[in-house]
Amino acid sequence: MKVKHNTFPYPVLSAFTDDYNDSFFDLDVNVTNEYGTLWLNYTFHLFNDELTNLVKEQQAMFLIHLECSQTTYRNAITLEETKGKIELDASLIKGVLDVNGFLITAERIMNYTNKQFSDWYQSMKFTLNKGSTLAVAQMSEVVLSENKDDFKNIQSIINIRRSKKQSYMTIDYSSDKIIIALPVESYEIYAQYAKTDFKEVIITNVVFPALVHVFTKIEHQYEEFEDNRWYQVIKHILETSGDDITMMGDRGAESYVIVQKMLRDPVFKALNAIKLFSEGSED
Repeated sequence: MKVKHNTFPYPVLSAFTDDYNDSFFDLDVNVTNEYGTLWLNYTFHLFNDELTNLVKEQQAMFLIHLECSQTTYRNAITLEETKGKIELDASLIKGVLDVNGFLITAERIMNYTNKQFSDWYQSMKFTLNKGSTLAVAQMSEVVLSENKDDFKNIQSIINIRRSKKQSYMTIDYSSDKIIIALPVESYEIYAQYAKTDFKEVIITNVVFPALVHVFTKIEHQYEEFEDNRWYQVIKHILETSGDDITMMGDRGAESYVIVQKMLRDPVFKALNAIKLFSEGSED
């Protein structure tokens, strides 16, 4: 959405108007991909005492307008903080995302004036309705990279198979894939429910502990696995999301936390699946 110049019947702080002296308003944004989740990181810059006080007194608030012409996606998000991040739905946006930043009134304001008004407006006062625009930032165009689904990459390096010899689940990471072997009875249950609503329960009980075990090994001897394909895939996923595979555990983030991010919060998904099943049974 491109804001048209000179469309306001009252003073507005922006780069395309000269309604204010010695004042500034802008918005910095960038999009990051953290384990398959897109985040819009934003920072508003506001330099004007009266407008800043309106924000502090909750008479004004920030607004970010998002628009993707390729998918016709539009959304407006009101914010109270000058800095933060917003989760984006990757299925709704593609190509280029237009980002506009505004400062708007949170309520009706009577007799609005500002010491930094330009000479033309110095003696004037204005009544502004709720939602009126006070400041406009320069529009940003964010190019969205076409990344592969991280979870599909994880699936490509994990093989769950049946074992007639083992009584308990075992994990082998000596080849290009991480092999999870399940006893016959356990495997038959897995095969029956892997593609049902219980998939998340299976991930939490089978894949999650297996990856935590593998990550624990990486913490102490990552050089040993550098030639394995599963290691290279995991390393790429972590680097794309801003983490270093050599800096885990004692040297950085806990491995079990990183695994949960990679699997996109499997514990919550599993518990939620149980909850939904329980509620369905009660009906």
